[in-house]
Amino acid sequence: MSVPLEAAPGIAFAPERRRGRLRLRLREGADPLLQATGGRLPDTADPYRLSVGLDRAGTAEYLAEEVRRALLPDRIPEGQATAYLLPGPPVPVSVRSSDGTVSFDGTRVRTD
Repeated sequence: MSVPLEAAPGIAFAPERRRGRLRLRLREGADPLLQATGGRLPDTADPYRLSVGLDRAGTAEYLAEEVRRALLPDRIPEGQATAYLLPGPPVPVSVRSSDGTVSFDGTRVRTD
């Protein structure tokens, strides 16, 4: 996945006991997936979070610093994006539960 700089005003690396986390922070309104989920994706489903082994912590810190340097001259706005800067999930979308299935093919919603 590639993310345009104007969609990502921040990045951070957080070392933990056994591994670290590299986390990309997006502007509000830049990603339709995060907007649809209300920003409440669990860590394991977050596409902008990467677990990093401690042997790669130095590389992750270097990467985060290089991205921050690239953001400085571009002066990425902190506010909400006026349009989506990333593509949404591909269609069709389907959800199944014990009561039935709901699917969306890009133009129609179907419930079974």
